[in-house]
Amino acid sequence: EGFVVVVQPLKAFPESFLYATFFGGSSTDIVSSVAFDAQGKVYFAGTSMSEDLPVSDYAAYPYPLSYGDGFVAAIDPDKYSFDSFVYGSYFGGSDLDSVQSMALDAQNRIWVAGYTFSDDLPVSPGAYAGSRAGSVDAFIARLDPSRPGAAFVDYCTYFGGRSGDVPYAIAAHPTDGTATIAGYTSSPDLPFQNIQGAEAPPIRITEIFAARFDPAQTAQNQLVWSAILGGPGTDVATTVALDAAGNTFIAGYSNSSSLTGSDAGAKPAKTGAASGVFFLLSQ
Repeated sequence: EGFVVVVQPLKAFPESFLYATFFGGSSTDIVSSVAFDAQGKVYFAGTSMSEDLPVSDYAAYPYPLSYGDGFVAAIDPDKYSFDSFVYGSYFGGSDLDSVQSMALDAQNRIWVAGYTFSDDLPVSPGAYAGSRAGSVDAFIARLDPSRPGAAFVDYCTYFGGRSGDVPYAIAAHPTDGTATIAGYTSSPDLPFQNIQGAEAPPIRITEIFAARFDPAQTAQNQLVWSAILGGPGTDVATTVALDAAGNTFIAGYSNSSSLTGSDAGAKPAKTGAASGVFFLLSQ
């Protein structure tokens, strides 16, 4: 099962221990990401193999659609027992879907990113990509727990090329309504666009990718930019963050002997079998 723990690190144990709960059903449930809002509610998301995951009475997807679906949930740690459960819903299609990361925007809408083998995700009208392009595609969605039924999915699109594309991280822009995902790709045809002064490296094993989406646009215009970064080995992004100006900070790991990027890097070459990597993409 998944679990959620809330602590106050500036206090000594046991006063620092504020809340803890298991969350899951009768099979495997993995929490992969967590966030909290201004009222102290805790939101979390992940992947469930259970058919009996706790869900809300008005959940958009009260039942799993396949043997593995994404899920989103929220709890209020200031309440007790079952009263602390605020929201829960499955999310996915008829094949395996995994939520790898989530973020909240200023309206407490839940951005999620993950990978999918499904051909029937609830993509938005006019989405950037309405169907799966490769063996496994990335997806990005914005979910609104305050809206019941199909309106729960505020935005959803596929993103990928003809091979495999997996996002491990997502960050919501603080003001403009966009979100940025990052992960790895093995697709030679993944889009590389609107990155001035840079060229996409060849896809050798896996390369880091990052992409920004704007749901306010339609079709191909929803992809604000997409970058591919890496070297001759295995390169993977595991986290992404944005500053107030929209600059994108990407970190992960690599076993490449060299990387596409600035010559001003503090450590221009790896020293171990695999090293951490960091990129900054300016807005």
